[in-house]
Amino acid sequence: MLRRRVFLSVLLFVVAVSMVGCIGVGRKYTVSGTVVDLNGNPIYGVDLILSKGNEEIGVVTTGDDGKWSKSGLTGTVEIIPVNEWWEFEPASTSVKGETKDIKFVMDMSGLTTHADGEGRIVVEPVGPNSVRLTGKPTDPRYSFLVWVIRTLGETEEYEEESITVTLDNPVKAIAYFVIADRDPYLMGSIEVVHSFPQALEEAAAEQVASLREAPRFDVPAAESFVQEYVGEQRIVTFDSFDYNKQIAELNQAGWRVIDHLEVLNAYLVEPDVGRTVFRELESLAGVQSVDRNGIVRLFGVNIPNDELYRYQWHYHQIRLAQAWSVTTGDKNIRIAVVDTGIDPVAYRP
Repeated sequence: MLRRRVFLSVLLFVVAVSMVGCIGVGRKYTVSGTVVDLNGNPIYGVDLILSKGNEEIGVVTTGDDGKWSKSGLTGTVEIIPVNEWWEFEPASTSVKGETKDIKFVMDMSGLTTHADGEGRIVVEPVGPNSVRLTGKPTDPRYSFLVWVIRTLGETEEYEEESITVTLDNPVKAIAYFVIADRDPYLMGSIEVVHSFPQALEEAAAEQVASLREAPRFDVPAAESFVQEYVGEQRIVTFDSFDYNKQIAELNQAGWRVIDHLEVLNAYLVEPDVGRTVFRELESLAGVQSVDRNGIVRLFGVNIPNDELYRYQWHYHQIRLAQAWSVTTGDKNIRIAVVDTGIDPVAYRP
C-alpha cells in the first residue's frame, strides 16, 4: 500500500513538472524577413537583435540577399535592426508566432540605383555617409560589366564588381550586366554643346551672312521669313463633316475644291476662273475658319531692317528673330514700363 502511494506521488510530480515546463516554454516558431534600401536593394551585414523584455536572446545578420531568419523562438519577441550610421523604418517590430516577410527599410535617400540586365545590386553600409555597392548577376548567362556613377553632373565608370561611394551629394548608380558570349558592347556618352549667341538658321540667312564676326555654316542660305501666299487659295474648315454637301456649297459659291484633308475636315479651294461672282466663304453655313494658304520655309527668319541690329547681341541670344518669324505681336496690345529712377532701398524712410 505504501509503495503504491509513493509511486502515485512520484507520477503526479513528474506530470506536474512536465505541464509547468510546457506552459512556460510554449510552441516554438520561426521568423524571417529582409532588409532593403529605398530602391529595394538588399542590405548586407545588418545585425538584428532579438529580445524578450530586457533580455537579449539572439542576434542574426543579413546575407548578401538581404534575408535573415531565426528559429526556436517562443512567446513575444522584439526584433530591432541595428546600424551605427543609418536608421530603419520601422525601428523595431514585435512577433508572437510564426511570421514571414518582415521588412525593414534602411533610409538612404541620397542613393538611387538601377540594374541594367539580369543582375541585382547589394548595398553594404561601411561608414557614416558611405556604402559599398556590389553587382551580382542573377542569371548564369550574364556577367557584370561596369558601374556608371553620376553625381553633380559628373559621370564616372568603374569595372570592379564592388565599389564604395560617398553620399555627401545625391548619387545615381547604374550596374550593367551583359551576356558573356555575345558580341562586344559599345558604350559611351554623347555631349551636346549649344553654340551661343547665334542660331544656325539665322547665321545661314543671307541677311546676316555679312554680319560682323558672324559664324559661317555650310548650309543653304534662307530668305528672311515673310509668309508667302499661293494666289487666292483659301483653307476652309467646317464644324461638321458632310463631304458631298460641303463640296456642292463651295462649288455653288464660286470656289473650286483642290484638295481635302479629312482628318481636319479642311478644304483647299481657289476661285473658279469661269465664274465672275463669288460668295464670301465666311457666309457659308457651318464654316468654322477661313485662312489663306501660305508657304513657310524651314530655315526662314524674320530679320528687322534696323541698321544697328547686328550690334544688338542679346536679340540673337534669345532667338528673337525666330520668334518674329511666328508673330510680331498685335498693335492693339499696349505695354507700359514705369521706371521712376529711384532706389526704394536707398531712400527708404
